[in-house]
Amino acid sequence: MTALYRHFDENGALLYVGISVNAAARTSAHSKSAPWFNSVVRIEIEQHLSYRDALNAEAVAIVIERPIHN
Repeated sequence: MTALYRHFDENGALLYVGISVNAAARTSAHSKSAPWFNSVVRIEIEQHLSYRDALNAEAVAIVIERPIHN
């Protein structure tokens, strides 16, 4: 399984979309290095059966949802 995650700010704006086999560890990494992470108030995670499925979903989300920091 691979997670597709979305980070949102307090106004519901989508800040970032990414994928990871360990969304908690990736979120921790973002918290230490991403300048936008202090604005995150909500995280959504959806599981995909394969890395390829998650990668495709991420590509679609970036084009359609237009996250601010991707």
